[in-house]
Amino acid sequence: MLCFFSGLWAQNVSTHVEPDSGYIGDVFTITYSITLPDQARILSPRFEEVIPDFRILTQSSDTRFDEAQYTRIFTVQVAAFDTGYQVIPAVEFKIQDTTEKSFKTLCSDSIRIKILSTLQKVQSPPEVYEPLPVPIFTTRQKVILLILLILLILSIIGILYRHRTRILEGRKSEAPINPFDEAKQSFLALEKKSYLEKGEWKTFYMELTAILKRYIERSFYLHIIDLPTADLVPVLKKEIAHIWTDKMTDLIRYSDLVKFARLESSVEQGLKDLKQAREWCEKVEMTGNSSKLSGETEKSP
Repeated sequence: MLCFFSGLWAQNVSTHVEPDSGYIGDVFTITYSITLPDQARILSPRFEEVIPDFRILTQSSDTRFDEAQYTRIFTVQVAAFDTGYQVIPAVEFKIQDTTEKSFKTLCSDSIRIKILSTLQKVQSPPEVYEPLPVPIFTTRQKVILLILLILLILSIIGILYRHRTRILEGRKSEAPINPFDEAKQSFLALEKKSYLEKGEWKTFYMELTAILKRYIERSFYLHIIDLPTADLVPVLKKEIAHIWTDKMTDLIRYSDLVKFARLESSVEQGLKDLKQAREWCEKVEMTGNSSKLSGETEKSP
């Protein structure tokens, strides 16, 4: 007993461990028993902090009442992973007097246990003989491995060659197409989709204006794909005034009415607008070619 008090607090902590010796990894059960009067209360300690050199496996508590006093029993199961004599340290229990609101401390006994090794000291190590040299591969296995290595190298070369060929073919197929040729193909594809026959006016005019904007962007290097009509028309009238017409402005504005105001169009009107857009692109192409031809003529002697 490490701590002892008089009067109401003249109590002690009975400490017991079972077994008192064992092997590494065995379970040891520690029991702390404290008898107190009814007006005293005990605060449970944190065993994982006060017994740091052991691994806490389980912990529980029980209470037994006897007239004007009661006994509090704490049971902790631990395991040790080091050999030799190990000491279970003293544990402090804080006791509160509910009538005086004061605290006292009771300490348990420290207990020493013995941890044995799992090997017997008298056991002698087995005799160890030097291993005989063993060849890693036979001659036949070496020949087979050489053939497999050659086949693997040839396969890698073939894969790399095919990959390079596909890259070159892809680069050839991805050659940039002329803006006018791209627009002409897009107009033809739009006409074949039969949006007008199905009454899908909005979809038709969305694709028609998208083809026009892309052609203008690629031909005149203007970033207009995201511009609304209110901003688009002034830009076109300023940047390409020599080729932009009022009819094309009317076409753009009519397309907005169909796309956003749900205006009902017709097959005849759609085909007329498609023809107008195509002819305007052709006119731009012819004007561009004429300018190039004139420039080349002026440069020639």
